[in-house]
Amino acid sequence: MFSSIEDGSTNVNLDEAWVTIANDKFTPLFLQAGQYAVPFSSDETGMVTDPLSYTLGETKEANVLVGVNMVGFTAQGYVYNGDTQRAGGGNKVDQFGLFAGYEGEAAGAGYNLGIGYINSISDSDTITDTLGGNAGALSRYIGGVAAHASVSFNNFALIGGYTTATEAFNSGQLAFNGNGAQPEAWYLEANYTAQILKRDVTFALTYQGTDEALALGQPETRFGGTVSMEVVAGASLAAEYLHDEDYGTGDGGTGEDSHTATLQLAVEF
Repeated sequence: MFSSIEDGSTNVNLDEAWVTIANDKFTPLFLQAGQYAVPFSSDETGMVTDPLSYTLGETKEANVLVGVNMVGFTAQGYVYNGDTQRAGGGNKVDQFGLFAGYEGEAAGAGYNLGIGYINSISDSDTITDTLGGNAGALSRYIGGVAAHASVSFNNFALIGGYTTATEAFNSGQLAFNGNGAQPEAWYLEANYTAQILKRDVTFALTYQGTDEALALGQPETRFGGTVSMEVVAGASLAAEYLHDEDYGTGDGGTGEDSHTATLQLAVEF
């Protein structure tokens, strides 16, 4: 949350804030309300940059959520009034999503599984920004499905995620190769954590891709790696390299590659 002062006025922009009402001693049910990224696609990663599947599905909206946590199982449902609207449908609460997940251990390995559905993937921050003026006059809502899985054993972890629209957009709103786009994205990641000089050091390698996501400014293929180290308690330093490959010229892209290096100092308090 931050504020800016322009011409004597103060503008406050709220990024994320929420309230959770829960008491697991009496009931596994809980209620959460506020503005935050709804539980749709997963951002679990050892990289600095969010996975492409999360970038496609991240939906930050003011919402009301009801959920249940019980013996490793979680189920959640939420409603919100999104930034996108159907033409002639009015500005009302008619978007919703569902999520179910399970985490546990088997044969000494920990695992986490989850699947989500949203009735309007157009409300993802990436797609809404691309739609621009079309966001308030959609012919219909396009649903989205996301799934993720991770397994960890000792110091190793494998992570994967996938997000897709359930059908194609109208070509006048979001296009690929002259037709309506049905964007999807996925990622695979392997992490290893070791003690070096009495510090936890994590090495992460990732391979990612998208399909029909050119209009969203996403690469067709991405691979890279990150090395992160705990400097002191609550602070870590990470160095990341990413290699992106654009869609080919036959798909309307440049066919070119790009390289990005990032150095990040993160502090938690």
